[in-house]
Amino acid sequence: AAPDGDVAAKTVLLPPKEAYGHAFSLLGRREYVEAERELKAFLEAYPEDPLAPNATYWLGETYYVRNDFRQASVIFLQGYQKDPKGSKAPDNLFKLAKSLGNIGQKKEACATLSRLKKEFPKLPTAVFQRAEAERKRNGCT
Repeated sequence: AAPDGDVAAKTVLLPPKEAYGHAFSLLGRREYVEAERELKAFLEAYPEDPLAPNATYWLGETYYVRNDFRQASVIFLQGYQKDPKGSKAPDNLFKLAKSLGNIGQKKEACATLSRLKKEFPKLPTAVFQRAEAERKRNGCT
């Protein structure tokens, strides 16, 4: 097996769309540690690429699925702050709220869910219902 540095360096040599596709395929195979490494390499090499907001979201997801909710919340917040009106902004806010709730920060989770509802009033029904369920789980008023 190649050392980690060689694998990450190889990804960086790929064009952005291919590098992102490779990282995303690792997620699909549930290879979360590898996906984390590849997404970080992608974001380092192509921070302004149109796929960077998606890569940031999926990087957060690699932590979330491994129950590292503290690190997930950091990444989801960064993703939201960097692109607050982008297509991944509602997803980042929702997963930020779930991550905060999972580490016992109920008040912050509720505030994040309120922001989600206020900033994205036309959420798809399924997302709205999941957000409402999360509000109940956190005891939001």
